[in-house]
Amino acid sequence: MPAKAENFKTLQKSCLHMAQWAPQSCVNKNIGGMEQWAKDLKIVDDKILSCDWYHSTWQFLRLVNMVAVPDWYPFYVDAILEVLLENPNAKVFISACADYGMLAKLHEAMEEYQFKTGQKSNPQITIADICLTPLQNAKWYADNSSIKLETLVCDNIILGNFPESEFDLIITDEFLSVIKDDLKQAVVDKWKYLLKPGGCVVTTAMEGEPTTPEKREFYAQKARRLIGQNPHLFPTNFKQEDFEKVIQQTEKFASLHTRHMIRNREQLTHLFRNFDYLQMDPVETPGECVNPTFSYQIVAKLEM
Repeated sequence: MPAKAENFKTLQKSCLHMAQWAPQSCVNKNIGGMEQWAKDLKIVDDKILSCDWYHSTWQFLRLVNMVAVPDWYPFYVDAILEVLLENPNAKVFISACADYGMLAKLHEAMEEYQFKTGQKSNPQITIADICLTPLQNAKWYADNSSIKLETLVCDNIILGNFPESEFDLIITDEFLSVIKDDLKQAVVDKWKYLLKPGGCVVTTAMEGEPTTPEKREFYAQKARRLIGQNPHLFPTNFKQEDFEKVIQQTEKFASLHTRHMIRNREQLTHLFRNFDYLQMDPVETPGECVNPTFSYQIVAKLEM
């Protein structure tokens, strides 16, 4: 679903900040994600490992609803709220982020908690990512929303030096759809390691086939068309050269953006087999390269 009208101006402002920060902040890291895979496969020969192509473009594509975001999944607010109602001071870990989108869902749940109880919740929030840019973006949102937030640049969540049984809630959007199959189990096991007894993971995972050259070209063509048809969705000070630059950026985005999607429900069930409770609800989404796409809304819990 598109961003809510009352939040759309926030997204428009955020687009400009991300585009400004990314050229510098996206190179200050030790390890890459999709751009590292592209370099290893010799798809690109960039000497500097940077995800500027991703973070400079991501939110502009959000404006035309072309990337999977937490706003596609209304269940997030309900699932997070359930945790806050049990523990308004819950320790929350956002395990990687593209921007402030996951934090905004947590913020919505905090507001819903206040509406229902007449009291404010005070979750202790930590966000980790391999890149500084989305963390800057989340911090910008937090500062403008009076939310306390700790950010952490982390080269590898699997190897990251996090204390055991630290968090009551782990939330992340489509992370299992991005990482390679041979890393998925290690990530889920790490989440379990990080949770306190009674803690839970709330996330989504997209089902689908590998990203092909045909899908990349379809995506680039669709992005060009939607950007051209919807100039009113972009910041009011956008000029023709700004639109041309964004369209050029989408070409590189389409060539590098790679999903390693879930094959089927059985794969997910196996990944979360060491949790005590698992709920997976399939839901149809607008999709990225394939329209529509089916994703699973996941709540995985540990016993007390």
